[in-house]
Amino acid sequence: RLTIFGVLAIAVSDSVSAKTVILFIGLVVSMVQLTSLERAHRYTFWLDMYPLESQAKAGSLAFIIWLTLAAELVILAIPFLIGTAIVFVLVPLLGLAFISFACGVVLRRKFRTNALLEAE
Repeated sequence: RLTIFGVLAIAVSDSVSAKTVILFIGLVVSMVQLTSLERAHRYTFWLDMYPLESQAKAGSLAFIIWLTLAAELVILAIPFLIGTAIVFVLVPLLGLAFISFACGVVLRRKFRTNALLEAE
């Protein structure tokens, strides 16, 4: 729903700066919502059937969130790039850099720390 709302808001907006803000707000809100995946399946039986070390679990979850956010970025970039100058291709590229940093460094570190705290 958030992606559809973001696409509609970007399509309706006239200003490129407003479109940029909407794109990044959509990505940030989606990332906040997706971080709850860590807690959603914490006590699932199937995680014990195929045990992984906490480092691998943290990296895998961060990668799943990155893939989801990258797909959302592609969907949000389509209405963003329609009717804008070619120079504004940099905005989705900055979005990709943002989600790569956030998932690769920040979320992975957060998930690894939470897994270590739970193991104690």
